[in-house]
Amino acid sequence: MLAKGSQPHLAKIGKERRGHQISLDRQVAEIMEVMSPESDPFPAYLPDRQQALFALGYYHQRNHFFAKADKAETNKPVEELSE
Repeated sequence: MLAKGSQPHLAKIGKERRGHQISLDRQVAEIMEVMSPESDPFPAYLPDRQQALFALGYYHQRNHFFAKADKAETNKPVEELSE
């Protein structure tokens, strides 16, 4: 359900920024590659501790994406930043 639900969002991103969609698709594929069907990688329910760890990991990844954007912005020449 999670993978199916992400497809409309990726398609919308692809219409606006194709390269970004490809990058996100590759990241999803890398994650899926290390998951094993035998270990039930998509449980229907997570206990409280696992929910907290999931949320923590989500925000770590989210901040990692923002850090890349912030770093790219600070590396631009001053004339580009003022435009």
